[in-house]
Amino acid sequence: MKAWLLLVSLLGLVQPVADLQQTADEAEARTLPILLYVSRSDCSFCRRFETEVLNPLIRSGEYADQVLVRELVWDSPNPIRSFDGSRMLPEELADAYHAKLTPTLLFVDQDGTEIVPRITGYRQTEFFSYYVEASIREAAARLRQP
Repeated sequence: MKAWLLLVSLLGLVQPVADLQQTADEAEARTLPILLYVSRSDCSFCRRFETEVLNPLIRSGEYADQVLVRELVWDSPNPIRSFDGSRMLPEELADAYHAKLTPTLLFVDQDGTEIVPRITGYRQTEFFSYYVEASIREAAARLRQP
C-alpha cells in the first residue's frame, strides 16, 4: 500500500481518501483547507477534469502549501473514516454534503465544514483552472484569518 501511495505522490495524482480524520489532523497541523473532490468511477467529466485541471495543478507543486487535495469516490464500496471518526460509505458522505453531481469540489476546514462555495460540474473552459485556483486561495486565506 505504501508503495502505491508513493507512486501516486510521484505522479502527482489526487489521493483517494480512506481516513478523513487523519486528513483533518494534517490540515489542522498545517493550517490548510481540504479540497474534497467528489467523483464517480464512471464519470467521464471527472476524468477530463483530472487530466486537464487537477493533476496539472497538483504536479505544479504551486498549491502544496495551500491545500490538501483528496478524492471521495462516491461509488466506492470501501468504507472511510469521516471527520468525526465514524465509519461510513463514501456515498453516505456525499449525500451528507448534498453532492448531487460529479465532479463536485468541496472546500472544507478540518471539521469538514464548507468554507467557500463549492464548484459543481466541469465546464471545459480556459477559465476553469482559474476558478479552482481562486477558490483554493480564498479557502487558505479564510483559515489563516485570526
